[in-house]
Amino acid sequence: MDIQTVVGLVARSLGGSIPDQIRQHPEWSERLENAVREVNDYGVEVPDAINSLGSWIRNEMAFAAGARRSRKDASEVVLVPPDARFRALAEILATEAAERPDVRSFRGELLKDRLIAPDLESLDGWIRRFQNEDGEPTMTQVTGGGASREYPLHYLSVPAADHEDDLFLSWGGSRPILVRVDGVLGRLRFLALTLAARYGWSQPEAVSFVLAGRTPSFPRGRVETFWRLDQRANSSYEPEWHFPSEYVVRLELSVSLSPRETADLYRHARESMRRGRRRERPISLHSAELAVFAYKNRVGHTWRDAMNLWNNEEHGQEYSEVRLFTRDAREAFRRVTQMELSWTGLGRAKQRKPRQREGTR
Repeated sequence: MDIQTVVGLVARSLGGSIPDQIRQHPEWSERLENAVREVNDYGVEVPDAINSLGSWIRNEMAFAAGARRSRKDASEVVLVPPDARFRALAEILATEAAERPDVRSFRGELLKDRLIAPDLESLDGWIRRFQNEDGEPTMTQVTGGGASREYPLHYLSVPAADHEDDLFLSWGGSRPILVRVDGVLGRLRFLALTLAARYGWSQPEAVSFVLAGRTPSFPRGRVETFWRLDQRANSSYEPEWHFPSEYVVRLELSVSLSPRETADLYRHARESMRRGRRRERPISLHSAELAVFAYKNRVGHTWRDAMNLWNNEEHGQEYSEVRLFTRDAREAFRRVTQMELSWTGLGRAKQRKPRQREGTR
């Protein structure tokens, strides 16, 4: 697999070409090289690598088309600081975790009961050392569905129902790395995931706890603001849809927060997302109905036919000019979906063919 092949497959998944703004994106070259490396060096399936790259492109394009704010401001997670109770709870949970037999065994065998420094450089050094000692990483191979693939690397055959997409270890370093399931880092990964599931930690927090003894924070909640792209892929090479695309505030809060505190958190997050953006009017019932009507009738009708059909259905507001109906329908669809309406009309199959003159063939 080479870069030119990846470019061709990605262009095909996007419908024929890669936009110039993506080719000029500062991350484009690096992401291309990563896709080639994932297939050639790590045994990632070609459709998965292409779909991942295509998803990134569509996200960038959708964000550029719909967002009016910078990428930095569009996605953010704010943790609600712990109070005295939650700080004490964090210490109690860390103490309990340190007494677990699996944690004590790992620290005794691999750290000689001497924790490493909690800084990122020390963690990187320890993990990179055992990455080299463990050897080739494990690649999962799904069984029981379709043709199997022989990976050039060490692989683990698992039932499709139990298939994991990857065997990555994440510790807050540069990028998560693939690990060998029967190596030291595979053991660390399993232990970190076990602790994360038990105590509600992230995998990087659990890794830092096991190796360096750092107590994971126990926040009273988290507030996430982001531009939502609800992606549903029909197949590996078909474009994904982005419905609905909108700014979202997601709250995950302890019930110990008062209603006033909860309201303040939401208000601040909402104001942060809306800062610098034009205030949007609420969508009227007329516009909502028109958006649905336009989408349902975008195929097989001219704009005039659609206008007449709209008027016949007695929606309450009739149109006499096709230009105004077209304008309002497109604007209604854009406001509801944050996307442009693609009007197919009659299509080629239903276009009336010119009548042949008599005496011609």
